[in-house]
This record gives sequence, structure tokens and C-alpha cells, in this order.
Amino acid sequence: GMAREGGMGHVWEDSANRLQSILDTSDERMAIDARHTVDSHAEMQARAVKAALQEAEAHFQGERAGYQQHVENMRVQLTEAEQMQAKLTFQNDFLKEQLRESEMARERSAKAHHIEYLKNITVKYLESNDPTLLRALGTALSISHEEMARIERGQQKGVMSWFG
Repeated sequence: GMAREGGMGHVWEDSANRLQSILDTSDERMAIDARHTVDSHAEMQARAVKAALQEAEAHFQGERAGYQQHVENMRVQLTEAEQMQAKLTFQNDFLKEQLRESEMARERSAKAHHIEYLKNITVKYLESNDPTLLRALGTALSISHEEMARIERGQQKGVMSWFG
């Protein structure tokens, strides 16, 4: 039993010695140790915060660079779209002008054809005095029924004056 007590006595003795060394430590030394512990803990936290901030800053710089590239790409696309719009507007205006010119040429051609037709009917009517040609001339000139009646009355007077 003595050896066992001696073994336990040793454990108690170590604990007692540690306790005594803590009790013997001055309050000032304990305050320094506590400050050192707090300071080292604060330094670790500061380093961790600083590392997190650096990581976040690097992440945001990467995102910012990506957004800046996207904005630049959009500017290029906008410039290209504006150039295409200007080109298409020019082509549209050009084609409208071509269409107007073509329409005017078609109208001139139709009028020239119509004038040629009127000239031919008039010449034949004056050569023959055929009343069917007078009606064709009236249709080609869009002469109203009243105007046609006046022409026919005038024709009758002319014929009578010949025999007069």
C-alpha cells in the first residue's frame, strides 16, 4: 500500500507544485501573460481578417475585370450595330430614290404610249371623220357625256355649213 501511496503522492505533489507556481506568479506577470495571449489572439484574428479581405478584393477585381470586358464587348457591338444601321439607312434611302425614279420613268413611258395612241386616233379620225373613232378618242381623253354631246352638235353644224 505504501508504494501505491507514494505513486499517488507524486501526482499530488506535481499538482501542488503547479498550483504553487501559479500562486507564486505575480499579478503583473499574469497580466503580461494574459495580454500576450490576447495580443497573439488579436493578431491571429487580424491576419485572418486581412487574408479574407485580400481574397475578397482579388475576387472582386476579377469580377470587375470581367464586367469591364463585357462592357467593352457591348460597346464594340453597339458601334457595329450603329454602323450597320447607318449603312442600311443609306441603302434604304438609295433604294427609295431608285424606286421613285423608276416609277417616274414608268409613268413617262405610259404617258408617251398614251400620247402616241391619242395621236394615232386623232389622225385617223381627221382623215376619215368616222364617228366610232370620235367615241374612241372621247374614251381615251376621258370626255364626259355632256362634252361628247357638245362635240357631236358642233360636228352637225360643221357638216350643215358645208352644205349650207
